[in-house]
Amino acid sequence: MRPMERWPDLLRSLDVTLFTAGDTPVTVGTLLGVLLAVLALLVGARWMRRRLLARALAHSPLDPGTRQTVAALVYYMTVVIGLAAIMQNAGLKLSAFSLLAGAVGVGVGFGLQNIISNFISGLIVMVERPVRIGDRIEIGGMEGDVVSINARSTVLRTSRGAALIVPNQKFITEYVRNWALPDGSSSIQCSLRLARDQDLGVAQALILDVARELGDTALAPILYCTAVDAGGIGFELQLWVRAGTQLRAQAQSRLLLELHRRLHERGVRLA
Repeated sequence: MRPMERWPDLLRSLDVTLFTAGDTPVTVGTLLGVLLAVLALLVGARWMRRRLLARALAHSPLDPGTRQTVAALVYYMTVVIGLAAIMQNAGLKLSAFSLLAGAVGVGVGFGLQNIISNFISGLIVMVERPVRIGDRIEIGGMEGDVVSINARSTVLRTSRGAALIVPNQKFITEYVRNWALPDGSSSIQCSLRLARDQDLGVAQALILDVARELGDTALAPILYCTAVDAGGIGFELQLWVRAGTQLRAQAQSRLLLELHRRLHERGVRLA
């Protein structure tokens, strides 16, 4: 059979009814058209999200976290409205799928429970913004900088450079410690224990001098006395730096080494 003679059979196969949704017969052609339209919608929504971030929002006064949130919300709204429009143009009423959706929901509800929970939690994080891109946070015993907030999970960059994937549900159900300040600086903590027979005035002044030299914000470093016992006198030093994850780890390393060197030069002994 010649190729041209196959076209009538192909066209007739597209009119074959697969099933009926309500009063609307769903043919092979209708199903293929809907699938192609959905694929084009997803590609177009992703392209629009990237263009929105690169062009419209790049010159706005919004911070990077807010830009990501706005772009993500626009993307999901576009997908939802587009899906409704595709179904409507195909003559498929959403109410016709309510029974099928209920049956499928009962079957896979438990399997999709965590995915849906993480998705909704992601929307809450994007809207309420308890954490932002660039924040230094601690959650579940892990610490890192927020590099991206997605629909299902949030990505942290640890001090060792590893990417830590945290399900968004964790930000709703667990305690989150955010060390970042609104100006982009983050906190560094350092614990020290001095021997009991040391000159505490000299030691405290020396520790604060080193912290002021390494600190990079308008906030002054703070030194707390945390323990006084037979083992010595415990202190905790806190200062703020404007640095990313790896730079922050390097700043903390410089702080510890410089404290060791200065205390050793002045004869201050650690417990």
